[in-house]
Amino acid sequence: MSSASIKPYRFQVLDNNWPDDTEVDEWADSLNAPIFNMMIGPAKCGKTTFINNYGLQSRGSKATVSGGIQNVTDSTSEINIVDGHWLDDDLYECIMNEEAVIVDQDNLTRKDREKTLSKFPSNYWKVAIIWELSDDELRQRGCGEIEIEEKDIKYERPDSDEGFDELVYIFS
Repeated sequence: MSSASIKPYRFQVLDNNWPDDTEVDEWADSLNAPIFNMMIGPAKCGKTTFINNYGLQSRGSKATVSGGIQNVTDSTSEINIVDGHWLDDDLYECIMNEEAVIVDQDNLTRKDREKTLSKFPSNYWKVAIIWELSDDELRQRGCGEIEIEEKDIKYERPDSDEGFDELVYIFS
């Protein structure tokens, strides 16, 4: 896979190649689409910290937990933060209501990601937020050698044909 097949930013202009009308139409349609963010990275890489630092849990909002889904509501947003303890029925209810969803799990393998992605219909804008940190960075964040070895064995780098509309990489 060449790096040219991955677009880290939607509709960037390179070498004066502007997006065609179809791409612009797709982008315009995506502005009103419900958003699904999948966090991808090993334990202790910063996925949950990222969510917290962007105020998704700390805006003085009301948070309720139902079936493992943390529903965070304030005057401007409603976001469902799904971890490893959620129930499919609760997730399907979020999808039926076209609510924003963040899946906060490791999602290291293509098979793990496919299982979750297959639950979301085509009207969702699907974003992969991918942590690719060095082993030294992971150690500084408290990751043990066993967790690093597991990451080295299991991790399959996401690619553009998995069904994501956007891939966002976070490097050390």
